[in-house]
Amino acid sequence: MTRKELEDLDKKIKANQICIAHNFDAAHCSGEPITSHSIARSEQLKRIAENDKVCVWNNSISKCFHLMDESGGTQKTLFEPWTIQKASTFEGFCNYHDTQLFNLIDKPIISFNDEVILQLHYRAMSYEYFHKKASIEFLEKILSSDGADKNLLYDMVETTKERDVIALNDLKKEISVCEKAFSTKNANKDVKAIVFSFDVMAPVMCTGGWVPSHTIDKKTVLFQEDMKSLAPLIGMTLGIDANNKSFWALTYTDGTNIHVKKFLESLKKHLNKRFLDIAVLFCLQKSQNACCRPSWYTGLQKWQKDFIDRGFNEMNENLYEPVVGMKLLNLVYTVKQIV
Repeated sequence: MTRKELEDLDKKIKANQICIAHNFDAAHCSGEPITSHSIARSEQLKRIAENDKVCVWNNSISKCFHLMDESGGTQKTLFEPWTIQKASTFEGFCNYHDTQLFNLIDKPIISFNDEVILQLHYRAMSYEYFHKKASIEFLEKILSSDGADKNLLYDMVETTKERDVIALNDLKKEISVCEKAFSTKNANKDVKAIVFSFDVMAPVMCTGGWVPSHTIDKKTVLFQEDMKSLAPLIGMTLGIDANNKSFWALTYTDGTNIHVKKFLESLKKHLNKRFLDIAVLFCLQKSQNACCRPSWYTGLQKWQKDFIDRGFNEMNENLYEPVVGMKLLNLVYTVKQIV
């Protein structure tokens, strides 16, 4: 398949999904999924936008596209400016559910109560669910295409699909916990969070989820993604509150899990080590849903851009990038844990 065929296939699959909330609230579905913002456009993205644009990873092209591209393309995913009408969007929910299920986080967040934490987690998990489900369908089409088994990277793509299936099953569990809470009038007792508040506004925002594992190399903490792990996913939201200050919310359902506990404990140890820089770099390296102010990204030194790009595009996951000690923000700030 050529790169153009791969791009068209990706668009077709993503356009043929159903509302994620249909499984637990089909009676209220108002039609086909709309282009939902996983980061609120009017209350969030506009605060870091310039000329109505933010820089994003071009996630219309999967990281594996260039590997299966028979036309010889080797282009990697890059940061590029998108309008805030398009940035952070996915076809995940119908208009009714997009409006009702996220009504507390699509406006300035004043306090992080149980309902806000529930909505943050559900949105983060739903965004990942949508992309993992679409990715599996996409990879299955690639693997079943004529001559695919003769491609030298066939086994790697098949392994990627198998890992996505594991991740999707974990995501289904996370989403089911949220849906149960929504079905009982937002009686959220199962989604937990730790939330860090800053006294400045960072030029980066992000919503997503991932499976954590934890490694310490001397005094450097390394964060890595391990899709073979059975650990629950952690929801990750780097946003802006009602006071125009950044917050970093990490949401989860199983605080007793060893992977989750170690990850959260490791974060707390670095509160006084340019913690917002850690959050920003982590989001930029690990999430395809990171958005940033264009002039800030343009102003970064080349080695900083290369560091971010390498962390996002690296196919060999045995190579882990350190995120502690990297200085990206030219800001003086304080941080405190508020939840």
